[in-house]
Amino acid sequence: MRRLCAALACLITIPASLPAGAVRLPAPRRAVAVIAHRGGAGISPENTLAAFRKAAALKADYVELDVRTTRDGKLALMHDSTVDRTTNGKGAVRDLTLAQLRALRVHGPGGAAPQPVPTLDEALAVCKGKVRIYLDQKDADTRRVIAALKAAGMMGGALIYDDPDSLMEWRKLAPTVPVLPSLPSECRKPGGVASFVANRPADGLDGHMLEWTQELVAQAHAAGRPVYADIMGPTDNPQGYAKAIEMGIDGLQTDYPDRLAAYLAERKAQERPVLSVRVGDLNWSVDAAGRTAALRGPGGNIAAGRAPAASVRFGKVETACTSAAARPGRLELRFGETGTVVTLDVAVKPAFATLSVASVTGPQPDRLTFVNIPLTAKGETTDRVCASALALNLKTDVPALPGPSTRLEAACEKRFGLVGARVALMARPYAGLRDALKAAVASSPDLPVSRIGGPWAMDAPEARGSYLFNFGDMTVANVGEWVRTAQMLGVTQI
Repeated sequence: MRRLCAALACLITIPASLPAGAVRLPAPRRAVAVIAHRGGAGISPENTLAAFRKAAALKADYVELDVRTTRDGKLALMHDSTVDRTTNGKGAVRDLTLAQLRALRVHGPGGAAPQPVPTLDEALAVCKGKVRIYLDQKDADTRRVIAALKAAGMMGGALIYDDPDSLMEWRKLAPTVPVLPSLPSECRKPGGVASFVANRPADGLDGHMLEWTQELVAQAHAAGRPVYADIMGPTDNPQGYAKAIEMGIDGLQTDYPDRLAAYLAERKAQERPVLSVRVGDLNWSVDAAGRTAALRGPGGNIAAGRAPAASVRFGKVETACTSAAARPGRLELRFGETGTVVTLDVAVKPAFATLSVASVTGPQPDRLTFVNIPLTAKGETTDRVCASALALNLKTDVPALPGPSTRLEAACEKRFGLVGARVALMARPYAGLRDALKAAVASSPDLPVSRIGGPWAMDAPEARGSYLFNFGDMTVANVGEWVRTAQMLGVTQI
């Protein structure tokens, strides 16, 4: 029946009794909220005061805990309906008194010292002022849980998880306490998230990471709801953390809050910019992991995510840059286990910046992409800021024509020589882009300068008019005939 009601929440209109808007969840301490599942069941006896103290010491944002009612009406913490799995006793929580629960000990991982079963009141006292609680209401009366929160002064430090129908009661009785249901499977479709949160109290959304996609997370964010996903199981590792962050998930519930906290600290250090280069109206920064941290300008960040700033290719195997270090005027890039180290000279001019391959040590790649910056720009003259890359010699391969681009890219190949490849990067509103291109072309001794061609073509009267194409059969013997034909037709260019 509850499943049916949740499904209908994707279809029906919002009830009049539901308050409009959502309760805002507190900002996390890190890039994502760290939620210690049952206090951190992978490192401590679950749902115990010892687990909560350890999670608080790790600066977790929340400890998740499970509340049940004993035979004598007390609120105690136990995930399962029985004590069989987690303690040295047997029996259903509902059939045991609090005194009987007190006599049991909760065992934990890795030889952790067994711990007593705590009450909800004891847990709230331990957590107050140190860590918020993520309360899973397994088997408890809502009014009694609210009374316990009020008595402990924790109404502002709690987040409630339950099924959507039970959370309706929370919204009526404690409208300022944020609630978090799982998104029903029936709502995992275009428009489903917006419909669900419009019809059920949901200040955020839960569910295992494997149930979420990047598109669904985007739907939740568009509806103003953060996603706090479970990551326990085979995804509770750095690869899973990275995937969840890439998807845009806002909080992760983990059995290993120590690992997640350490991962986020390392990731933060890796995301610290090591190089910042102002390119016209934009500021390009590279982080310690060798990724474009941002490309910021008048319209904000136009870099399309944190893409590796460079890569090397050996045969058909491409390896992205994995670390970067900078010193004045230089950027050093490393590429995983390849052993290749690339040093770029970085120079900033008034209208553009140049990156030159100064050295390549270790194994020499067949191809080195030494600039790679995907952009959110459309590559059109109407872009607020138009960015462009320009090859400054014949060693350098820039796939895109000079002009507004969707990606800034420059590469070189071992067969032509890696050292000495050089590119100019510029970013301007379209009206000023040609002036930047002119300055870059004029600065390079390896590029021919024609005042009627390249970025100057639109300024030259000779370049205005129609033109003929010839793709290979023009020779010294017949060039005169081509010129006479063009003149007879009134064409000014071949």
